[in-house]
Amino acid sequence: MRPLREPRRSSTEEALGAQATLVEGRSWAHIPSFPSGHLMVTAAMVGVLVKIVPRLRWALVAYLVAVGITRITFGAHFPLDVLVGGAVGWEVGLFSVALMRAGGLLPGRAPAPEPMVAPAPAPQT
Repeated sequence: MRPLREPRRSSTEEALGAQATLVEGRSWAHIPSFPSGHLMVTAAMVGVLVKIVPRLRWALVAYLVAVGITRITFGAHFPLDVLVGGAVGWEVGLFSVALMRAGGLLPGRAPAPEPMVAPAPAPQT
């Protein structure tokens, strides 16, 4: 008979032991290792905002990277967990924008502005 639950993966702290970074003696040993839900949600929000407000792209990507680094450095996730969480979240964000635009709930992309040209001078007779 199969067990009802799959065996859990070791957490970062359990796998790395004393090498895991702890803050004020906190322990995350009871949390199994899995794609970062925090980063999924953050990446989805960043993906949506990058599509809606492209001027904020680099600031938002920098924020996303900072959140990813904190998920690794404080012992909550392995780097691969963070990458998977970020990739899944980013795709969910892009899908959400496409879905809202297709449903007419979000305006489409603004057309590129026409280049400004000076009016041609009137012909002189």
